[in-house]
This record gives sequence, structure tokens and C-alpha cells, in this order.
Amino acid sequence: MGGQMKEKDRRGRERVEYRDFEDFKKEMYKIPGAKERIEKAFAELNLAHQIIELREKAHMSQAELAKEINTKQHFL
Repeated sequence: MGGQMKEKDRRGRERVEYRDFEDFKKEMYKIPGAKERIEKAFAELNLAHQIIELREKAHMSQAELAKEINTKQHFL
């Protein structure tokens, strides 16, 4: 079974534990359309991380950035 271990949970459902992220990713990429969705999610997380770093480098709070770009703080 490669890098995964299968066992049953307390309700008898199959539970899979992966040894590392690469094994998990290989299995997920087998699902049709998953690779694109996963890569899109990672790109969005990367963009969010870059925004946070730049905001902090500029010594701005979330509220200040939201006001500067004319949006609400909870969108940041």
C-alpha cells in the first residue's frame, strides 16, 4: 500500500493515515480534477501569505490596509 496505512475507525469506517505529505498528495492527485483544485488552493494561500508579509513590512494593520484598498477588514 505504499506510504499509507489503512485501519477502521470506531464506527467501522475505513481510515487512512499517510506517512507524509508527498504520499497524501500522490493519492489525492489520482482523483479527477483534484490536482488543479489543490494547486489553485496552494496558489491562493501563497498569495495570502505574500499580502501578509508585505502588509507587515509596511507596518500596517489589517484595518489600515482594508481602508487603503477600500474593502472591509474581514476580506483580508
